[in-house]
Amino acid sequence: MLAATLPDLADRAPLGEDVARHLASEIIRLRPPPGAKLVETELCDRHGVSRSPMREALRLLEFWSLAKRRPRYGVFVAPMSVQNLDDLTTCRIPLEARAAALVAEHPSHPQVAERLLSRLVAMAEAQETGDVEACFTANLAMMDSLHGANPNPVLARLLGEVNLSARRYRYLVYQHSPETLTMLLESNAALIAAIRSGDGDRAHAVTEEMVRNAWQSLRVRLPEYLRLSPDGSQAT
Repeated sequence: MLAATLPDLADRAPLGEDVARHLASEIIRLRPPPGAKLVETELCDRHGVSRSPMREALRLLEFWSLAKRRPRYGVFVAPMSVQNLDDLTTCRIPLEARAAALVAEHPSHPQVAERLLSRLVAMAEAQETGDVEACFTANLAMMDSLHGANPNPVLARLLGEVNLSARRYRYLVYQHSPETLTMLLESNAALIAAIRSGDGDRAHAVTEEMVRNAWQSLRVRLPEYLRLSPDGSQAT
């Protein structure tokens, strides 16, 4: 799922990139958490690879803004903050809104709407059963479908880069804010309706409002959420 949206760098070592994608999926789910040290030898043992591909994987994580290297100290999971959330979201809003409008205005919009609806149904079913991981995964699949249907390749690349870091913040919403998740389900239903009808202006407006509302809701409680472990208990 995640592999479909990570930047595709053909000149990278395949094994290193494969390890990087796996690590990125874990980091997005806050395991390991922000600020944790990524110890090369431990990661090599856990993934059964030598140091060369692991170093390539760590360089890719840095390139994707999921890790930061501190000279003489090593590589650490990139921190999360209100400022970083603000920076990412102010970029995401116009990109996401434009992509949604282009998809709605494209001749394939009825077929895209059906694919998106199947993902939304999976999200709703997972929410009803309390399966947060499945709900988050279904949302990633829905966004992958939407971004993949966007006919502008430059926009698709920019969205892929910005959304990778933003997914860590979205994961917090799924873990700790059921009321925001309900809003997202309703807003995505409205977005799909706009795409099905071919209404680019409506798709743009719904997307812009949805991302903005989720952002404002999250930024107020972000410091609290970051003090919690992924299962909702108080972090040590």
